[in-house]
Amino acid sequence: MTGMFQRSISRRWFVNTVGAMFVVLVVFIVVLSSMVQSSTYNGIEQALTGRMDELLTWLSNTYETYETGDFAPISRDYVESFQDKAKMEIMVLDRAGQVFATSTGFEPDRDQPMPDYDLALRSPDSSGKWVGELNTGEKVMAVTRAVRDGEGRLIGSVRYMVSLERADQQTFFVIVLLVVAGLFIMLMLTLSGIYFIQSILVPVRQVSQTARQIAQGDFEVRIEKAKDDEIGQQIGRASCRE
Repeated sequence: MTGMFQRSISRRWFVNTVGAMFVVLVVFIVVLSSMVQSSTYNGIEQALTGRMDELLTWLSNTYETYETGDFAPISRDYVESFQDKAKMEIMVLDRAGQVFATSTGFEPDRDQPMPDYDLALRSPDSSGKWVGELNTGEKVMAVTRAVRDGEGRLIGSVRYMVSLERADQQTFFVIVLLVVAGLFIMLMLTLSGIYFIQSILVPVRQVSQTARQIAQGDFEVRIEKAKDDEIGQQIGRASCRE
C-alpha cells in the first residue's frame, strides 16, 4: 500500500511539474526559434531593399543623362561594376521579363519561376519578395523591383537574390543551443525534484514502517527525527506522545 502511495505521489509530481515545464520549454523554444529566423530574414530583406534603393537612385540619376533613354546599357554598367557579387546576385530584366544581364555572368535558368517578379508587376509599389527553393534545391530570398518611367510605363526590372543556406545554418545552431539549454533545465529540475520527493517519501516510509511494527505489538520502536522541518516536527511530536 505504501509503495503504491509513493508511486502515486512520484507520478503526480512528474506529470504536474516536469510535464508542465516540458510543455513550457517546448513552446518557448519554438516561439524563440521562429523569432530568430524571422529577425534574420527581415535583416536580409532590409539589406536587399537597401541595395535595391541604392541601385534605383543610381539608375534614376543616370537615366536622365542618356539621350536614348536605353535601360539596358545603364543597368548593365551597374551590374558589371557590382562589388558584392560573392554575397548576392543581381539580374536585370527587360520589358518582356527576360533576363539580359546578371552579376554572375552565367545564363540564368529559364525554367526557374520568379514569383517575386510577377508580384512586382502587380504590386502598387512595384516590388515583390519571394522565399523558396531554386530548381537546384538551394533556398533563396529574391526581391524584385519594377522600374517605370515618369508616366508609369514599365521600362524593365531589377532582381536581387541571396542564398539563405548560411542564415538557416545559423538559425539551426541557435535552435540546437536552445534545445541543449532546455534539456539541461529539465535535467536539473528532475534531479532537484527527485531529491525533494525523496525527502518527503523517506520520512513517510519510516512512519509507515513504525506504524506497522506498533500494530504487530512492538511498542518500543521509535522514529528518528532527521530534519527540523514540518515533517520532522510532526515526527518529533509523535515520538513524544509515544
